[in-house]
Amino acid sequence: MTSPEDRLRAALAAEASTVREEDLRPLADPPAVPPAAARRAARGWPRFLAPIAAAAAVMLIVGVAVAIGRSDGAQPAGGVAPGAAPTVRIGGFPTGIAYDGATRTVYVATGETNVLTVVNAATCNASSTAGCAHVGHAVTGGRDPIGVAVDDRTRTAYVVNGGSDTVAVINAATCNAAVTSGCSKRPALIRVPGGPEFLAVDPRTDTIYVAATSSGQVSVINGATCNAAVTSGCAKKPATVSVGVGAFPIAVDPGTDTVYVGTNRDLVLIDGRTCDAAVASGCRKVPATIPVGRYPAGIAVDQAANAIYVSSEAPGTVTVIRRSTCSALDAAGCTARLGTVTVGSDPRGDAADPAVRTVYVANSGSNTVSMISTAACGAASSRGCNHPPAAFPVGASPRRIAVAAAVHTVYIVNVAAGTLSVINSATCNAADSRGCPAKSPRGTGSSGSAGRRALGGMESACAPAVVASASGQPAGPLTLTSVHVASGSVGGRAWSLWSKRGVAGATGIEDGGLVLGGRWYGLCAGFPNVAEMELINAGTRGIDYGFVQFPGKVAVRLASGGTLPSPAVSELTGLSFFIGQLPRSACSYRTMMLTASGSSGSAAHRLSFGACASGKLVSITGSEGEWGSGSGSASGLAGSLAGAGAGAGAGAGDGALAHAEDQCSPRATSVLSGRPAGNLTRSSAQVSSGSVGGQAWSLRSRKGLTGVRAIENGGLVLGGRWYGLCPGAPNPAEFELLDGGSHGIVYGFVANPGRYTVTLTPGWALAAPQIQRVMGGTFFIGQLAKSACAYPSLVLRATTRSVADMHHLEFGACRPGNLVAISGGNGSW
Repeated sequence: MTSPEDRLRAALAAEASTVREEDLRPLADPPAVPPAAARRAARGWPRFLAPIAAAAAVMLIVGVAVAIGRSDGAQPAGGVAPGAAPTVRIGGFPTGIAYDGATRTVYVATGETNVLTVVNAATCNASSTAGCAHVGHAVTGGRDPIGVAVDDRTRTAYVVNGGSDTVAVINAATCNAAVTSGCSKRPALIRVPGGPEFLAVDPRTDTIYVAATSSGQVSVINGATCNAAVTSGCAKKPATVSVGVGAFPIAVDPGTDTVYVGTNRDLVLIDGRTCDAAVASGCRKVPATIPVGRYPAGIAVDQAANAIYVSSEAPGTVTVIRRSTCSALDAAGCTARLGTVTVGSDPRGDAADPAVRTVYVANSGSNTVSMISTAACGAASSRGCNHPPAAFPVGASPRRIAVAAAVHTVYIVNVAAGTLSVINSATCNAADSRGCPAKSPRGTGSSGSAGRRALGGMESACAPAVVASASGQPAGPLTLTSVHVASGSVGGRAWSLWSKRGVAGATGIEDGGLVLGGRWYGLCAGFPNVAEMELINAGTRGIDYGFVQFPGKVAVRLASGGTLPSPAVSELTGLSFFIGQLPRSACSYRTMMLTASGSSGSAAHRLSFGACASGKLVSITGSEGEWGSGSGSASGLAGSLAGAGAGAGAGAGDGALAHAEDQCSPRATSVLSGRPAGNLTRSSAQVSSGSVGGQAWSLRSRKGLTGVRAIENGGLVLGGRWYGLCPGAPNPAEFELLDGGSHGIVYGFVANPGRYTVTLTPGWALAAPQIQRVMGGTFFIGQLAKSACAYPSLVLRATTRSVADMHHLEFGACRPGNLVAISGGNGSW
């Protein structure tokens, strides 16, 4: 199998010829495994780089969510396109969702803001959107809330804090859409180790089941002794069931006393009769497993249809199983299938609405929701299971769904857009689609087939989320809240670059933008992608611009069917901004390669483009890229890639990267490491802790800073000593190697939202590192099989189900009690 470098070089070489239809095919045939194995759970490269799973997509970052709109033909306020569904602005990487019919409240777990968002379903539904512009918030007492479920018997909302391994116990009677007196009260917390993600409630036995992805266990919590009114049992360690690596989606069927859990490859059945809040004897038994599609991500139990619907991310299908013959009561029919339904790309959450005989499936990769007819694809009849169901467009990266039957509304969480779509289930279902939205909201990228073919089924997203359709608006609102940081002219027109007031670095520019001709154009800021670019359809000659997040001024080259004019580059603090005029209209470029090289790094980014509207950004439909840290000379990685883009061969050129120290911030941590931790701890706060190899560790965040920058300027404390950390910025995935005795310690950070699986090669695999979601990213730490000095190089793979990052590092000087010096590296994302 070819390496990622070889595939990327081949793609660049292809750019030297006329762009053909085959240029939109994947850069390499994807292997049997998906591009990631865990955001969640598993998700090599030749010899020194075991085979990459698939062409990597751009990492998803929380975008600027659109405000409330409507789906009649009129142009609504807030930027929703005609024919699009109304949306609620949530922000903060929303994921889990639950509906409480008693108070008509929708709860949304909002990971990056560490709150539970509260939406009033009585005033924000399919019939009325008057209350959609106003949402409330509840504290969860932890980091990165992701899963949420409501126990009707005890009026309790349980929220999984994935970043702190806890479950919050919130009083749903005093914290809901109508009553908010209890929303600010710090909730009781249940300790659930192992990377908990989602949970489900069995109302019959008052038991809460929590799936922990990293440990592969399901915790069994007694809802009778740990709820909003009674917390005496919250401190008790819950019983656990071992189900397997990648425990992720979970659902309960009270009618059969069965808990269904999806792992990396199987559907697992837990017998609720012998493993619940009152009886734990069966929790130690090995549960039954059922093979389904790879990486099941959603489970819907429909008692009326007598069926279980399990969506699998690969290959984009929903497996339909007869409920009455596949349960804890009777597993004889588990291997039989009522059918396998082909839906959209990367299906995640499922939800059944028996009132309209429909199972809704969120297709994260294609920004759509499929509607499976339970009348035609259920226990009564399976004739419709072999036909792809109808689907409708929603926001960027839909993941989870809640059905509010009382108000005839389906709520869909759009993770990358940071919004909640509001769908009328009475007129948008498997039998009646006249009320379904016809378009995605503004700010949602194209899901056209060409773009999906180009990069293995992945779609590009950035923050602000896919700005193409939202661009070209008057610049006044932007400039009033921003600071001017650079200016110049391009194609005879003045341009200016703006940074959001009060926000530093790349994030400030990301939240600001470019002003050209009095119009605002957004910018994917290169974070976590090292090099990013946008195209403006600005008349007969398009405009390209973007920036590269390496310190120092970089050289930028573009190629698309031949070399394009080099854009002008302006050096800013910690990055380079570039802008130039193209020889043809922006609409004529279906693919483009950006290469950048400088004193501290090299990067390449290949983009595919879709819809092109006058005066707006051209939509990005897919991407993949590669970076190298080191000398960054033209003969190194970026230089060889740029040469390939100009028609040169893909010769070896990585040697220059192997002899320079990897640049990170703080720089040269191998020299500064191992000092007493006092200075660090006085100026920082603890954000995570644990133990490795019998030693306690703690992760520190610099006070006054947020996100990965706070971790970067904090560090790791181990044995009373401070050790620095390159946190994955600008590299998406970064790690350090500590010479801690006979067994080295490895730790690092992936600077993207999502649940990652982390492995290291060659010659040794970090089979089960500790993984914790912290400050919008993933921190990992583990013990090596041998001394750290025994590893001249290591390759880090950090993968989710939709993203794959790789970083190859080479190591030099090794001193006891210090970080091993990094002598070079390169990677791909």
